[in-house]
Amino acid sequence: MLELASGENRPGVDIQIPVSKFQALGGTVAAEYDGHLLQDAGILLSFADDRWKVLRAHLGEDGAFRIPFVLDGDYVLSVPATTEGQSHTAHAYKDADSPINVDGDMTGMAIMLPDAQTPYPKHSP
Repeated sequence: MLELASGENRPGVDIQIPVSKFQALGGTVAAEYDGHLLQDAGILLSFADDRWKVLRAHLGEDGAFRIPFVLDGDYVLSVPATTEGQSHTAHAYKDADSPINVDGDMTGMAIMLPDAQTPYPKHSP
């Protein structure tokens, strides 16, 4: 086992990182109520087991995101609650968490954010 502290250099040691194991994630984030693409939201990628954050990303102007260099494994892709201004009125959305198993490129994901005004569905007894 090799351990290095932050900023430490170990001459004579080569570390190989197999880039073939890296995957790309990508897709769009849209409003569930009408399907329009959102432009002002963040994306969080966390490990599924302990929810430790792997990285943060931001949506592009086209409502799309791309996350390169993700190792195979189980993750949770989250879009925290956000608010956007539309036609002079603000519109709020709830959080959305999507558990994913990465074992290859996943570039066509479509994440739908529920409207903050929509109540959660009631469960039948």
